[in-house]
Amino acid sequence: IGSNGSLEIALLDGETYKNLSAIKNPGVGESLEAGSPAANNRWGNLLSLEDASYGLQKITLYPSRLNINSNGRSLKDLGSILSVPSYGYDGRIVSVSNKTVTGTYTNSEFLYDSEKLGYGVRAIGATNSLTVQGSALISAKGNIASYMSRAKSNATASFSGFERLLTNLVTGSNFDDDSVAVLKNSINNLKGSANYIESALRQGMVAFAASTIADATVFETARALITNENKSLSEIIKDDAIKGFASKIPLLENWINDLADIKSTLESALKDCSALSGGSYEHSVFTPIFNDLMDGNKMYINGTPYPEIEDKKALATQLPLEITLPQGSGVYADIADFVGNFQANVGNFATIKTAAPNQAHLSVLQTAVNGLTAAGGGSEASKKIAIDDVYGYALDFAFRTNAFASDLLLQTEGAQRVYDDSESAATMGGGSYMEFTFKNTNFGPNDITKLMDAVRVAFIDSLGNVLGISKLNTNNRSVDGDAVKAPLYLHDFSVTTTGTDAGRLEIGNRKNS
Repeated sequence: IGSNGSLEIALLDGETYKNLSAIKNPGVGESLEAGSPAANNRWGNLLSLEDASYGLQKITLYPSRLNINSNGRSLKDLGSILSVPSYGYDGRIVSVSNKTVTGTYTNSEFLYDSEKLGYGVRAIGATNSLTVQGSALISAKGNIASYMSRAKSNATASFSGFERLLTNLVTGSNFDDDSVAVLKNSINNLKGSANYIESALRQGMVAFAASTIADATVFETARALITNENKSLSEIIKDDAIKGFASKIPLLENWINDLADIKSTLESALKDCSALSGGSYEHSVFTPIFNDLMDGNKMYINGTPYPEIEDKKALATQLPLEITLPQGSGVYADIADFVGNFQANVGNFATIKTAAPNQAHLSVLQTAVNGLTAAGGGSEASKKIAIDDVYGYALDFAFRTNAFASDLLLQTEGAQRVYDDSESAATMGGGSYMEFTFKNTNFGPNDITKLMDAVRVAFIDSLGNVLGISKLNTNNRSVDGDAVKAPLYLHDFSVTTTGTDAGRLEIGNRKNS
């Protein structure tokens, strides 16, 4: 996988999947030419997955399809990425199942390991020993941990730009439209945190359903209800199909109510921000909105309650400040109640940290779920499960760009990535394509083209949302000896656009062709 000079990529692992800031710049000698797979986990422009430790050379793919939900746009909370077929005696498909799990290559086989969930290169497959409930429970255990980590990361990222806000706060200066933009961005990040928390709670409910309901069909019905985003959690736990096992989850109803309060506060704050249109705002207008996130009346600065500091302007001469947000001091503290304490450095101005006194709600949920076994038997109780058949593979990687408003282009020809007039192969980009080879004279270019036409590449974010689906343009294929090559293009989009933005895929704040 390659990128141009302004787009850097890195393969994720167990640590960096949870914390993208842990990705480091390459060190001396850590190059792909030196045969170091560790170089893939640093920022760079090329990922090479040829090393035997990734196991891709051991994969034989069987037919499958994306396990997307009813809105056609998300894999969220469905328990697995792919649906796989079951065949009847005559070889025809009689049903599809989402009993798939992901695993990394360990000691010559792909394994799901409940104690060490690997990321980076993962096989997606099925194991004959798993029930539907077992597969769902496996996914839930991993998903809760991932969602909790992502919620914390979003909350930490929401402090971006706070140096300006805090400076105005302690010096008494007026706030401006840039301050409002920073606050809106923060609120949207926190809304993302709340969504991750909700996803974790839903996965906890799925896990308890999987451990309680022995009948697979009844379980599937319950899971469909739990993961129905058109129904709130408070509605779901009142349903007769859910009450029986939901009552087994400690403090679930309290947590759902607390999360609803967080979401309501954020929506109200965002509405108040949108109503500001004066260009300059006094503290009496701006700080009530800011206090929804971190209440100045309850925070501590350098160990002293902020209201008790008489000379607040003098704080600007005591940098860096240590700002502590105790329990009950706004949305940040409320999120810490769910995900555990977190902190962030705000430039050279301050370190902000939460001080939730109790064990995080989602940690309590994770511990409870980790102690469950699947109803209806199966091998879920085993810590490690071998994947029997492989139906796809996932590549987890991060990207960053230093070029504002860049486009990611698919179906492009090869081009010089650095200097237009260069003839060096080292700086030549190959375009976006996949190439397949055939070795059997009875299986020629037309046969392999039919297989290539069935290939799909799905771009999926950490919440399971399908950003876009790419396929191979086999009408534009080229044949060279025993190799058939075709460019990739996006043929299905998560965002329907018109006019000048038609045919573009929006990822974050970038629009990508």
